[in-house]
Amino acid sequence: MSEVLDEIKEDLPAMSEAQRLAYEIYLNSPSITNDWTPITEKALQAKLKEKGFSVGAGSINRWKKKFKWAEALEAKLAVAMAGDDNKELIKNSALKTATKNTQVSIELNNALVATGYDIAYNEFAILKAKSDAGPLDMKDFKKFSELMKIFTDREDRMLDRLAQIPRINISAEQILGKLEVIDIEVEE
Repeated sequence: MSEVLDEIKEDLPAMSEAQRLAYEIYLNSPSITNDWTPITEKALQAKLKEKGFSVGAGSINRWKKKFKWAEALEAKLAVAMAGDDNKELIKNSALKTATKNTQVSIELNNALVATGYDIAYNEFAILKAKSDAGPLDMKDFKKFSELMKIFTDREDRMLDRLAQIPRINISAEQILGKLEVIDIEVEE
């Protein structure tokens, strides 16, 4: 079961130490004794406080949505309850879905950053025209500076996220397929 969790975690965006710990506690909380119900935000908050992290229940709720904990939990429970024949199929399906969601998110971020730079370029042209006409007002310069900070911060976060994603996603089937066509000659 831990290999399933490890593979699901690999497809997640970068998390802080507190977020990762909360994620692991959340995923490991459902059991047969609590009718497969995950831990509440308040109980998770208390557990994190015991470990030395001061986090609000609202933050935990935002993390659950941002990092799609419910989907990961569903995948974990499906794999746990499935028979051995279906485990691999379910695990691969969950990983492909997580990878697809991450790629869609990256494409959206790329579009937002590109649009942001278009806006910044237009604002810069307006700022340049004002500069040619006379001295610049500090308010205009500050507006442009804040605008650029928003776009560059978004791009930095996206690049950090991209750094966490493997460049080429190779499935186990692809690796086994490649290994099957390799001939090994042994000389005696």
